[in-house]
Amino acid sequence: MTDPDKTRYTLIQKALNLSDDRAWNELHDQYINFIYYLLRQMNVNENDLDDIAQRVMITMMEKLKAYDSSRGKFRTWLMMVIKSTTIMHFRKVKSLQDKHDVYEAHLNEEAAETDMDVLIEKQWINYITSVAKQRLKRHFRGDAIKVFELGLEGNSVEEIAEKTGLGKSSIYTLRQRVKKALMRETKSLMLDLEGE
Repeated sequence: MTDPDKTRYTLIQKALNLSDDRAWNELHDQYINFIYYLLRQMNVNENDLDDIAQRVMITMMEKLKAYDSSRGKFRTWLMMVIKSTTIMHFRKVKSLQDKHDVYEAHLNEEAAETDMDVLIEKQWINYITSVAKQRLKRHFRGDAIKVFELGLEGNSVEEIAEKTGLGKSSIYTLRQRVKKALMRETKSLMLDLEGE
């Protein structure tokens, strides 16, 4: 069985060799969706989104040699690259009044940086959960996903039974099955993307 930490470290080492397009593309593919997702959650203007995402990837490529796995997870290091690249972008557009109002809090206060760290962590969890739910839909069909989603919406077992026509025991069973699968999928994604 392959050790995910070793695999990830090996991939990062290979990506350091800029002539290894395959390793770099694999690293890019693993994280680009999260970069876009997080930038959108930070309310980055759609017109600037591609530029900032590209700048994040370039900065990641330039600074990858500085990543030290003994000092923390790759995801944490990547979040700092996203954060600093975005803040640098905010500073560049600060002189434009319409952008200044939107980004001012991220530029001027220490608390805003702390808030951004919390936002990044929260959005990472939301992203992982969202991807895990999408993957589950490939494995579960019909009633199982419907029961689980109705439960997430706050419906009681009685309400779910009324909406689906299923018995309570079936609802409990389906909900538990999907919940366990979601936990496994989330853990697998975290292992894959965080190396934990």
